[in-house]
Amino acid sequence: MSKVKVIAKDTILSIGLDVDYTSSVVFVLDVHNGELLFEGRIPHDKERWRHFLKRFINCRIRACYETGGIGFHLCRMLLSLGVDCQVVAAGKVPHSVEDRQQKNDRRDAKTLSEMYFHRPESFVRIPTEQEEADRQLARTHDQLTRNRVRTMQRIKALLIFHHLVPPTGIGKSWSNGYRE
Repeated sequence: MSKVKVIAKDTILSIGLDVDYTSSVVFVLDVHNGELLFEGRIPHDKERWRHFLKRFINCRIRACYETGGIGFHLCRMLLSLGVDCQVVAAGKVPHSVEDRQQKNDRRDAKTLSEMYFHRPESFVRIPTEQEEADRQLARTHDQLTRNRVRTMQRIKALLIFHHLVPPTGIGKSWSNGYRE
């Protein structure tokens, strides 16, 4: 059995996460003195996170990351491990001119860890897994409908470009007769 290296004990920690699809850049600050305790990358794996969190004995831990394409599964996982995890809207995170000019995962994680000291007015509500699945289904349906309409418009434009017009009496566009 491997020994776990203790990083902090009996304190309050703020963790900033710059999240991508498979892992997060992690920046851990001690809230009492602002000291950087850990900086690194951790995959989105529950066991890896469980092992990492064992390094902080009897600590109150608050984590924060920006909304994005990965959804809320990381937040739910951290909540299940006892971490007070919040998700903040990307527009609510303060960025300097330098931040806006060049993306830097480390700097973003640091900014998010410092949000403990200047919290945004509101965090994003974490939807249930069912709500998230319903939203995704609605988004996908909307995208497919828009793609279908766009494809039909392209076909019509291509027919017009080649001077192909449907004969009179066919009826509405995209009826069976029109397609034939």
